[in-house]
Amino acid sequence: MQNGLYRQVALHQSKLCVVKNRMDMEGTEEQGVQNGSDESERVGIGETNMVQWPYSLELLDPNVALVPQIQYPLDYEENSEQNERLKMLIMVDVFSPYHGNYLSQRARSVYGCAVCNVLSSYLCGYLVQESSSSTTFNDDDDDDDDDAHDLDQQRIQYLEARIPCSQEEAYTWLSQLPPFVDIVGIHCESDSGLEDAEKFGDWIRSFQLQQKEISSDEYFRRYNSYNPARRDKFQMIQKVNDYSSSATMQQCLCSSMEEAIEFFNQVEGSVVLKPIRGVASDGVHLCHSRDEIMEAFQKVHRSPVFGSLFQTNEDVLIQQYIGGAEYAVDVVSRAGQHKVAAVYQYDKRPANGGPFVYFATKLADLAKDEGAKSASEYVIRQVLPALDFQWGLTHTEVKVLNITAASTTSSGYECQLIEVNCRQHNTDFAPMTDICIGYNALDMLLAGYLDPPSTRDTAEADEGVLPLPSWDSFPTYPSLRLQGYIVHLVCHVCGEVQEIQHMDVIEDLPSFATMELYPKFFPPSHVTPTVDIRSDAGWIHLINDDPSQLQSDYETIVNLMPTMFRVA
Repeated sequence: MQNGLYRQVALHQSKLCVVKNRMDMEGTEEQGVQNGSDESERVGIGETNMVQWPYSLELLDPNVALVPQIQYPLDYEENSEQNERLKMLIMVDVFSPYHGNYLSQRARSVYGCAVCNVLSSYLCGYLVQESSSSTTFNDDDDDDDDDAHDLDQQRIQYLEARIPCSQEEAYTWLSQLPPFVDIVGIHCESDSGLEDAEKFGDWIRSFQLQQKEISSDEYFRRYNSYNPARRDKFQMIQKVNDYSSSATMQQCLCSSMEEAIEFFNQVEGSVVLKPIRGVASDGVHLCHSRDEIMEAFQKVHRSPVFGSLFQTNEDVLIQQYIGGAEYAVDVVSRAGQHKVAAVYQYDKRPANGGPFVYFATKLADLAKDEGAKSASEYVIRQVLPALDFQWGLTHTEVKVLNITAASTTSSGYECQLIEVNCRQHNTDFAPMTDICIGYNALDMLLAGYLDPPSTRDTAEADEGVLPLPSWDSFPTYPSLRLQGYIVHLVCHVCGEVQEIQHMDVIEDLPSFATMELYPKFFPPSHVTPTVDIRSDAGWIHLINDDPSQLQSDYETIVNLMPTMFRVA
């Protein structure tokens, strides 16, 4: 089985590699956005408060004019029919080779679609800040003068690629586009750029309506209009509970320690304390006592708001802790038609002092797992409609309880939203879902925005890049052909790595497909124990048609984790 799995993983990767090789030969490297580090690609760019805070507006120089950086289809110059209208996707904060860059390259090659890359104001500020502080120069050194000039050019490139932050900037930016280009969607890879992307969508629509450039209403609506509830976790839960008329989880915004303690005293059991915005379990605390509430509140209160330039967390969100199985439902939406791309069940455990450490993300079989099916129905019938989500990718986390009485679903399961992330699942999921399901969410997204395919897909298929199916060919719910786990490698030790152990044992497991160990865990790096998803040591994909064997191999890896890194 292993050789076959490797071939299928390679088939998915070839979709990206064939296109990338062509781009390299043509010298059409993505402009202004291929500067992500290994760390940013791993956890999702924009998933940390990276900008030195408080933010300085000087980083976003208003004297640098914004310039649309259009990447045309790979064979566009060879196309003699230049008078035909050209579809264009706007891509915000594209960094990851297996998320945004994969989408961009596939759109250009398979669909013959143009792509325009922009940077959110937050990420633009980060890149400008890094380029400004990365090097010091000696005034008398000519080479340093050249380096300084190169850095100035790099900063200008970042600033030119910034997303418009006002209606005036947006109208100026849009007026520079070629008249034959039709904007058919906006995709944002980062959490920190979602607000910018939504505002830009509203400005694009108002500009097009004002200019009356497009006769069809279709292109006016291919985005999600501005809605803070898609990012504010308190508003998000409130909107969904109001929509579904079910409020199973108590929650409160507390501006003082006394309010937090009062809420804790009113709730039976434990609570979760966290900021209203955040990602990757950053600032999330599970509290069982008054003392833990006080300690967690002090850490979150008046800390910087994730993705914000100036705001602090004046209010802290406290929620009743809900038990039950936790699922992640990945959905692709096209004009309000929601299709589930994949469902995963999390295996989170307390470890190394962290309350919610990821050990595995397991593909769920909706034909056998009623909890997963209930979570899927809940997301596409209640959660996404409540938030008026119409276009793009979402990664939604849901707790599911088996309570037949007072159930909100026909199956006898009660679902409670944890949070919606209006972007992709931030892991390299596509190779595994290609094998286990037969397709992946990224290809579904492109079909949603760009279906029907252009005539260019046939030529590309001849070169080894598979053409995408139509949107209608994807089912509403996925079916598993094989079982798959993403195993998150948990480091249990602290010290300088001397040796990485058990690799031969892991690679010989019947379910082993592929893995990645992050470079910062290579010898002789100094490592610390894993306490959340951002501090894990890497991942392993396990795939098998035998659920018992798959679970056995997973348990073997979990038992090996404590001694995987020999440290001094």
